[in-house]
Amino acid sequence: MTAIAEMETMLEITCLLPIVKTRRSVDEISANDYIARGYHVSVSNDGVTYSEEDVLVIYDSTCVNCTVDGSTIICDVQVCYLTNEF
Repeated sequence: MTAIAEMETMLEITCLLPIVKTRRSVDEISANDYIARGYHVSVSNDGVTYSEEDVLVIYDSTCVNCTVDGSTIICDVQVCYLTNEF
């Protein structure tokens, strides 16, 4: 997938990630639920030559812990209790 990015500074860009529709359960996480989303990201200013690919992992650190081991990303669900209190 290719996305258009905006240059923020000489070292930063922003781009929109794809929208992924998921079903949210209020009871618990099942084997079919995603606990994290991962993306392989690289950038280009000409559409031909790209930077080295990097991995972006998005997860809720309240209940999930993700670690990197070489080229493998391991995410574990932690015991947590979610409330509607702020």
